[in-house]
Amino acid sequence: MSVRGLVKRYGGRAVLDGPDLEVEAGEGFALRVPNGPGKTTTIGILEGVGRRRGRQARR
Repeated sequence: MSVRGLVKRYGGRAVLDGPDLEVEAGEGFALRVPNGPGKTTTIGILEGVGRRRGRQARR
């Protein structure tokens, strides 16, 4: 999975602003950040549930 420059806004407020992520087949990963910075939104976009703006997200 590869994510580059992911952006998501709610009402003009950026909840995601450019995270980059590379995960190879068979690897695990964790999003360890404080409450509120868009972990659930990121996973939803990667699952194809959420809509994104920005450069690219591939599975």
